[in-house]
Amino acid sequence: MSQTKIDKSNLIEKSDVESVRKEANISQVSVATVTSSGSPVTHGYGDMAVEIDTIFGAASLSKPVFAYLVLKLVETGKLTLDMKGLNDILPFKTFCEQHGFKWKNEEINEEDITRINAFTPAMILSHKTGFDLNNRTNEVNHQFEPGQEYYRYSGLPLFYLQKVIEKLHEPQLALMSENDSFKENKLYVSINPPNLKYTIFDLTGVGISGTIDLKDLNCNLQKLTDIQDLNPYLPKILEEVAKRGHTSNLEVLAKKYVFDPLQMHHSSFGGKPCAANSLITTTKDYALFVQAWMNDEKLQYAFKPQISMTKDPWAQEVVPDKENLKYVAECLGFQLEVDENGKPLTAFKTGDMGPWRGWVAIDLNEDIKQRRATVYFAKGPESDGNGHILAETLMDGYQLRHGLYWFKEKYGFATGLEKDWETSQKVRCARGMEYQDKSPRLPKLEEEVTESIDSTQKMFQIMPPRTKLTLKTVKSEEQEANSNKPIPEVEVRKEGEIQEERKFNPTPRSTFYDPYK
Repeated sequence: MSQTKIDKSNLIEKSDVESVRKEANISQVSVATVTSSGSPVTHGYGDMAVEIDTIFGAASLSKPVFAYLVLKLVETGKLTLDMKGLNDILPFKTFCEQHGFKWKNEEINEEDITRINAFTPAMILSHKTGFDLNNRTNEVNHQFEPGQEYYRYSGLPLFYLQKVIEKLHEPQLALMSENDSFKENKLYVSINPPNLKYTIFDLTGVGISGTIDLKDLNCNLQKLTDIQDLNPYLPKILEEVAKRGHTSNLEVLAKKYVFDPLQMHHSSFGGKPCAANSLITTTKDYALFVQAWMNDEKLQYAFKPQISMTKDPWAQEVVPDKENLKYVAECLGFQLEVDENGKPLTAFKTGDMGPWRGWVAIDLNEDIKQRRATVYFAKGPESDGNGHILAETLMDGYQLRHGLYWFKEKYGFATGLEKDWETSQKVRCARGMEYQDKSPRLPKLEEEVTESIDSTQKMFQIMPPRTKLTLKTVKSEEQEANSNKPIPEVEVRKEGEIQEERKFNPTPRSTFYDPYK
């Protein structure tokens, strides 16, 4: 009898989903629900079959996965949430030039560099840098000073942090080992004119060996006694090795710290990975991801509110009932629905790009064993998806009333069927785009900067103890080499072998960032 009740409930839910899906011309929908223990339960709806391994574009649901990676790197001591000086690691000007982003004043001055060096990973993950990218002009701008108590949702600083992290994980050069003992992510080289020979084991334990013609490097070295002799040629060496299959990019880092540990076997950031939106995945994989995070005792600090949406100038401009903004906040990777005392109730995130739409909601029950989460992805119509319209149906049961209202009124998308929903959606979206284009500069208020720093420090106080970072010199690395152990059971891939291409490879937009993701 109980089984009959469950089946009836599922039929009612399917009927609700199907009626909305057909009304909005959505071709495919996949939903997964997971509790703190057990496997995800998935459902598919659509004009064509939706299987448990059907791949969807995650759009901005990529961002929490990147945030999780950052927190795992913090946990292992690879970086800290409060580290500054990112421009010293990767100049922001270089970053812009490499990716075709324009600076409004053409030249980045010392004042701009000071702003960028004020960035911290915590500030970036909670969208408090003030920096943004105008999707129509591809221009970088800043609306307020980094660290002020304002909120500006943006994928640009996340993409920059991604590139900083990739820079920090570039392999270091080392003389070829004579005892077949290799360290992970070090590039072992020797010179045998006219070639440079190399061997490298990447972060996932894959080994690559090959040769590079010294003439291609404009290198006349006949003998290598000091590894620093190759420093002038390092960029070209790394570029060439990357072409042959080795790069410590976001895809490799995510595979090591997220995809493999969490058994997300159908997930990838793609050939041109972007932290903001390039993840492709399944609802089952994504449910496994949120299950791991909501259960991780060490990462509960990430759900602490970082900034209230009362400090969101965009929302203050366009949301009619501003009382709702008091109950929505941003944490490290998600938005939050909070109660009147600021206590987190639900973590949620939305995504949209092209035909792809997605939502995830996590019930932040104080008893971790009682938590649950739901994620859904939707595709269609092809030009511009309507999947947000399923949110009220599929997120029913989560405390999200204020979050749904904030999202609908700020970004414009319908979250449920309503009278003339398409017309109303266009009006709201146009209203949001008008503010996005203006992005008025906000005043610099010293007391707000202080308040922001204080709120961040409170977060650091509840974080678990972190590993102390040690900056290694070339000499200390050489001394460490004597204690190296061979990496067991690695896969060695010859440079001539070509990996099978993924069949699913959606073409990204001309710019990586969409203001409504």
